[in-house]
Amino acid sequence: MPETPPPKSAGRPGLQRKDVADAIDTLIKRGIRDPSLTQLRQHLGRGSNSTISRLRNEIRGERLLTTRTPVEGSVESAVLPALVKAMEQLGEEAARAADDQVTQMRSTFEAAQSTLSRERDEAVSAAHDSRIELATRAEQVKDLRETIKALRTEVADERKRLDRAEAERRKFEDQTHALSADVTRLKDERDRLEKALSDKTSALDAEGAARQTLQGELTALTETNRDLISQLAIQTGVAETCQQQAEILRESQAAIEQRALEAEQGRASAEATAAARIAGLEARLDDSQKVVDTLIEKIDGPG
Repeated sequence: MPETPPPKSAGRPGLQRKDVADAIDTLIKRGIRDPSLTQLRQHLGRGSNSTISRLRNEIRGERLLTTRTPVEGSVESAVLPALVKAMEQLGEEAARAADDQVTQMRSTFEAAQSTLSRERDEAVSAAHDSRIELATRAEQVKDLRETIKALRTEVADERKRLDRAEAERRKFEDQTHALSADVTRLKDERDRLEKALSDKTSALDAEGAARQTLQGELTALTETNRDLISQLAIQTGVAETCQQQAEILRESQAAIEQRALEAEQGRASAEATAAARIAGLEARLDDSQKVVDTLIEKIDGPG
């Protein structure tokens, strides 16, 4: 906002005729033969141009009349008063013109001063706004720098987390490869055991067939033994021989039955052992598969 001009101080006493006369005398003593209006104004330091000019013209006219008295009836006595009056009028007109010019110049100066004051106030206001805007921009730049710093920290932390995740992923891959190798090895072991079980089952089946064959032979021997006993009852002469043969057949039958029992027990034991080993292998395979699935889920999880 434009500044309020300070109040004018109280004026000095009005300019007197004696002041102008003394100023003229002083300037004449300094070597200025005919002091100008400007010189008188500068020397006095006060008074308007019109007042100084009027008083100067009056003083000049009086001094001219007092220094030289014209002869009565001469041309000089007739012309001199008119000349003095004309000089006074010219002085007053010149003073008024000077005052008008000064007033116009003062108005122009005041207008220019008002314009400059307004422009200065506008410049000050603009500078103030610019300072506020610069301060705001500085705060924004500071905030942006803090944000960038925080983002850089977050990026560094995220990069570290990704590096750790990559290390974990590689570790899981290594574990997965190791477990895959274990699974492959266990599968091979299961295949080998299944083959051994199949071979054992085939052997047991062969033993069963042999037992059936032995059972048939035993049945045939039993029938033969019955026939022999019948013949022994008929042929008493050969009873001892038949009895010996019957004893041999009983021993053979007992041996055959013992072999069949042992074969049956061996097959049952082999089947139980093979079934237990197969169940253990399948349980280990299931556990390994669960571990592999868990690792794969952990690897695929962050993605």
